[in-house]
Amino acid sequence: MNWTMLEGGPPWSIDTAKKHIAAARAGSAESLNLLAVNSRKIPSEALLDAVNLFLPTFKVPNGFDPLAPLPDPLKTRYDQVKICLHGLAFSSVRLLGNPTFKKNLASSWPNVIKWAQYYFIDNCETGSSLTEVRSGDMAALGSLSTLFFVFSSIERGYSNPSYRDSTLALLTKVWLKVVPNPEMDVIAMRNEIMEQMSTALSDAAASPSWALSSAREIILKSSGNQASVVAKVALTALRDAPAFRTDENSMKFAHHSAFVIYYLLRPDSPQASISIFNKAFVDQHIIRVITRTLSHFSTSSQSALQYAITIAPCCVDITNALLESRPAFILAPQFLKYGFLEGLADYIGTFHSGGRLPLHPRSTVHNIIGNLLPTLLVHYPVISSAIQATNSLIRSKKIKNLSDGVISKEWGAFYNMLLERAAVKAHYDLLLKTKSHLVCHNCGVSSNRAGQKVLTCSGCKVALYCSLACQKAAWKSELLNHKLECSALKEFTTGSDKYYNLHSSQFFPNLVAYDMKKHSPGIRKLQMENAKFRNAGSDLSYAISYIDDDGRPTKDISLFLKSKIADVEQFRSAESAELSAAKFEHALKRAEMDEDRNAQMVHVTLYRGGPRPDCIIQSILKADFVVPVNATLGSPPGKSNPRRGKARDEQRREIETLWDSIDETMYRALKEDEGFLLATSSSTGAQVTVFDRIVRLAKEIVDTEGSSMDHLFYQKMKLSTA
Repeated sequence: MNWTMLEGGPPWSIDTAKKHIAAARAGSAESLNLLAVNSRKIPSEALLDAVNLFLPTFKVPNGFDPLAPLPDPLKTRYDQVKICLHGLAFSSVRLLGNPTFKKNLASSWPNVIKWAQYYFIDNCETGSSLTEVRSGDMAALGSLSTLFFVFSSIERGYSNPSYRDSTLALLTKVWLKVVPNPEMDVIAMRNEIMEQMSTALSDAAASPSWALSSAREIILKSSGNQASVVAKVALTALRDAPAFRTDENSMKFAHHSAFVIYYLLRPDSPQASISIFNKAFVDQHIIRVITRTLSHFSTSSQSALQYAITIAPCCVDITNALLESRPAFILAPQFLKYGFLEGLADYIGTFHSGGRLPLHPRSTVHNIIGNLLPTLLVHYPVISSAIQATNSLIRSKKIKNLSDGVISKEWGAFYNMLLERAAVKAHYDLLLKTKSHLVCHNCGVSSNRAGQKVLTCSGCKVALYCSLACQKAAWKSELLNHKLECSALKEFTTGSDKYYNLHSSQFFPNLVAYDMKKHSPGIRKLQMENAKFRNAGSDLSYAISYIDDDGRPTKDISLFLKSKIADVEQFRSAESAELSAAKFEHALKRAEMDEDRNAQMVHVTLYRGGPRPDCIIQSILKADFVVPVNATLGSPPGKSNPRRGKARDEQRREIETLWDSIDETMYRALKEDEGFLLATSSSTGAQVTVFDRIVRLAKEIVDTEGSSMDHLFYQKMKLSTA
C-alpha cells in the first residue's frame, strides 16, 4: 500500500466514500485498505460507517499473545491490521463526541490493544534504550500516540479491569519514546501523550477497584524496572524552569507533566508506603526542579496565568508528598535551600491574597507549614536551612504573605518554634568554635582533650571512637551494645551526608535537655500524682513525644517505670514492658500497629539523675526502631560507668543556668527586634534579622557568664555522645 496517498489530494465526495464502504462490506480488502489509508478524506457523514469496518479487523484468535512471534496464519492479516490501525487512529479523532463510536471502540479495545502491542514491538522496540527513537519509528509512534488520544474519549477507560494493565503497559512504552524527543512534536505532540499518562494515573487514583501503587508497578515493569528513566522522562518538561516557553503547547506540556509527577509520587492513602519512584525522583534532582517551577509559576505573567493557577499548587502537592516520605529529614533542608518558602510566599501572594482564590483549611499548604516542617525542626540541618530561608523572607519583605496571609496561624506556630530552636542552635554552635564535639562513643573522652583524631564506625558513620580498642569494646559491651544499635543508626542515616550525621546526632540531646528543663514543672506534677512514680527512685524515666498521633508537632511529657525493660527488643513491645504512663503505652502500641506506615514519630527517653538521653529517637519510618546513643535502656544489674555518673551529677547541678541562658537569648533578641517584622539595618546596609540577633546575643551571654558555661557545654557534649 502506498502510504504517500495520505498526503495531498481533495476530500472524497460522499458517493466515493459510500462506494468503497459498500465494497468493503462485501469483502473487498482493497476497498478497506483505501478507506484506512485515506481516512482523513472521508466525509464526516460517512466516517462512522468506515470506522465500524476497521474494528472487526482487529479480532484475534483465542490465546493470541502479542509478545510472542506472530503465527504464520496471522502474518498476511497483519499487513491489513497495520493499515487499519493507522486509519482508526486518524479517522476517529473526528468522532470523539459520538456515543455510538465510543461504545463500539470500548467493546473492540481488548483486541485493538493486543494488535497495538505487537505493532509497537514490530516497529519501535528496536533501539538500544527505552527512550531512543529512530527515524523509521516516528510514523508508528505517531499512530499509537493518536490512538491513545482517541481511546481517552472512553470515560474511565484506563481503569477498566478488562484491559487496564495491557493499556497502561503500552502507553508507558510509547510515553517513554515520545516525551524525551522534541522531534516527535512534528508527528505527535508530546503534551498529548503526557496528558494520556496523566489521565491514566488519575483514573487509577479515582478507581475503587484499582490503586496508584498498582499502576506504578505496571509502569515500572514496562520500563524494565528502570525507575530512574521513568523519573527523568516525567521531569522533561519542567527541567527548563525558569526559562519556560509560553506558547500553548509548552504550557500544556508543563501542566500535564506536573500532574504525572504528582501521581507517580502520591501515596494511595496516608497509611500507604511511599512510592517506588520516590528515590528515583530525588536522584533526578526533583527538589531543585519543583522549587524553581513553583517560583516561576507563582510570579507568572498574565499570559501564563491560565496554567500557573494549576501548575503552582501541583508543585506544592508534590512537595507535600515528598515531605511525607521517609527521608523527609534529608529532603527538607534541600527544599529550604532552593527557595521553597520564598516560592510559597509568592504563590500565596499571587493566588490567595486579598480575597482571591480561597484556600481549603486542610490544604497541603497548611499541612507543610503547620505539620510537616515543624515536626522536622528537631534536626540540625533542617533548623539551619529554615533559619536561612526565613532570613531571606524577612529581607525580601515576602514574609508578610505568610505571616498576614491565609496560613498566618500555621506560620506563626512554625516561626515561634523556629525562634526557640534557633536559640538552642546558637549556643550549640558556639561550643563547636571552641570545643571538640567529637567524643568517644565508648569511654566519653573528647578528641580535643585526648589530642588525637577519632575513628568513625564504618556501618552507621555516627558512632565515634578514640581508639580501635574502644570500638571493639563498644561492639561487644552489654552496656553499650553498638552491635544492636548500629543497624538502627545506619538505617536512619542512609542517604544523608556527614553534616547530618555529625551535627544532628550531637545537637539533639541539647534540644531535649532544654525541653525537659522547660517542662520540669509538669514533670514534677506527673511524679506527684502517682505513688509508683514518687517512690520509683532511679527506676523512673521520662519520655518526650515531638509528634502526636495525627502527625502534628507537639511536646508531650510522660513518665514510665523502666523495671523489666532490659533491652531495646523488649522496649519495642508495650505488652512486655511494665509501663505506668498511659500516653507512652499508647505511643508504643501505635508504633507497633503502624510499623509499615510512612509516618514519623520522635520520642526521647531520659533517666533521672541527668538530662542525657539514653534513647534519642524512635521513629516509625519503616518500623519502630530505636536510635540511641546507648543501645540499652539503662545499665544492666551490676553494670555502671563511674565517669558518666559523676559527670551527670555535675550536669544536673548546672542545667538550670544553661537553659535559662537560652531563654534569655530568645527573649532579648525578640525585645531588641521590636517585633520580628521591624528589623533595622546594619552598618553594611544588610538587614539584620531576629535570627542574626539571636546569634550575637548568645555569644554575648556566653562571654559574660564565662568559664562555667564552657565547662557545662563541654560536659553536655561529652555525655550526650558517650
